[in-house]
Amino acid sequence: MTVDHHTAYAQCDRRRMYVVARALWDSVDPADAWRRIWRTPRGRSGVVAGIDGLPGGFKAAQWAAVEAAARGIPLRLVYAVDPSEQACAAVSDPRRAERIANAALRTAEAQARKAADISIVTREVIRGPVASALTRQEAVITCIGSNGARVAHLGHRTGTATEVILKSTCPVVVVRGDPLRQGVIVARLDFEPKLAEVLSRAGAEAHLRHCALHLLPSWTTPSQQSTTPSREFGDRLQCELDRLTRRYPGLDIEVVPERDLGTYLVENRDRIALFIAPDRELHDVGTVVHPSVELAWQHLDCPVMVGA
Repeated sequence: MTVDHHTAYAQCDRRRMYVVARALWDSVDPADAWRRIWRTPRGRSGVVAGIDGLPGGFKAAQWAAVEAAARGIPLRLVYAVDPSEQACAAVSDPRRAERIANAALRTAEAQARKAADISIVTREVIRGPVASALTRQEAVITCIGSNGARVAHLGHRTGTATEVILKSTCPVVVVRGDPLRQGVIVARLDFEPKLAEVLSRAGAEAHLRHCALHLLPSWTTPSQQSTTPSREFGDRLQCELDRLTRRYPGLDIEVVPERDLGTYLVENRDRIALFIAPDRELHDVGTVVHPSVELAWQHLDCPVMVGA
């Protein structure tokens, strides 16, 4: 079933209310029931997948479908037609471009429905730059495909994936190769204000996908020049780990001893199902992606999640 946005959101709200009412009726933990009704943050409207007609976009739609189905929220497939690029492209006829976009969206929807049992899917063609079109959607999670592009270096032209990450106000998943059905989820943690959010997101993804969770802390604080473990960071990490294990009692969590991140990724690339990086960071030239994102894109083919 493909429906318009307003109908989709109304159906989603009714469905979420039913989930909680049913949970309370069946004597499920009321606290858990209320967590289920508010799985979508206020003002957010589903999981968005950016479609461009290329294999990476279709893989992103499949990943997004699993996320949306697990939360009981709509999957929104968005195809952005950039007029500035269209003028220089082989397909300059707006009507033909619209037909191509709709065909790609139908293919993406078919693949998404194969990946997950999802009830509400919307399709939309938007005119405008890709990064701006996707980041305006106020999504819970934004999923985009990548066909081998690397993170832009400082001073170089920013790629679409990097631009989406820098502009987005929600987590962004960049899907490259075929996601592993089994494996470990790896999260890079450092001394930053959003440690709790990154760890919570990592735990939720590991629980959702029935994977073990490996945590790679960086024990160097911004004010340290050595790798001497920070007691404050260790205390914060232990506190968040205790909270995570209470939330997911059966989750397999391992804290990997301090080591070179690039070496770890190379040695474990065949078993990493998802890499979760810290949020963006400030640099002398402005806001940039976390250095671990570039390492992950250099050594891994699995999806990479940025932000929390």
